[in-house]
Amino acid sequence: MLSIYSSYLSVYHCEIDVNMPYVGVGWKDKNDKVDWNCTGVVLTKKIILSDAQCIKSRSSLPNVIKVTTTNSPKKLFNISTIFIHPDFKASEVYHNLALIKINPDISITKLLRPACLWHLPKIPNAQLTKLGFSDQEMKQVHAKNISRLDNETCSRQLGKSLELPSGVTAEIFCSDDKDKCENDSGEFIRLGGDAGSSGRPLLVGITSYGQYCNESTPVVHTQLSSYLDWIEPILIREV
Repeated sequence: MLSIYSSYLSVYHCEIDVNMPYVGVGWKDKNDKVDWNCTGVVLTKKIILSDAQCIKSRSSLPNVIKVTTTNSPKKLFNISTIFIHPDFKASEVYHNLALIKINPDISITKLLRPACLWHLPKIPNAQLTKLGFSDQEMKQVHAKNISRLDNETCSRQLGKSLELPSGVTAEIFCSDDKDKCENDSGEFIRLGGDAGSSGRPLLVGITSYGQYCNESTPVVHTQLSSYLDWIEPILIREV
């Protein structure tokens, strides 16, 4: 049975690449100065996918996003509603998802197409790529290949902790990312281009946890296909 999300893939020509619909999420003050701190990707003309840990990291919620597309100026959009996964806890890495509704709608064009999500329970054994902004102002997107670890190996290396009280569950997966002396939280993980339908790279996860500058421990990512039953109704309701 196809995921309901597949209907969005047929309506929109989705994309996930270095020129993907990657956005900055920020806090704009009364003087119109914006502190860009979180990241996201476009799922529909109204909805942005981001990580709950970053969205909930301050006493107030973010209020603007910016979109940069190839050969197009940055555009600011106001945030009207933020949906945090109901099981998310700030002290843990599980259920680290947020959906952001914006106003006005984003114009879907050849230069800005919604991201494609992997929709099957099992992620193929294929090359993974980490995508994120490479600068504080969130102007440039960088890509880096990483290797996935099986959950048994990841569980053995991580064990249980305050952040992972239930250990490595089916809703998360791990990678052996050696470049962790940077703020990786919220970076998106994709499969290579030959892993998806029609050769399109597909988004599979969001970085949720990694011990800073500790190369001996894995990095934990939220597996997006485990949460389509939460994502899809919001996309449909807010279409």
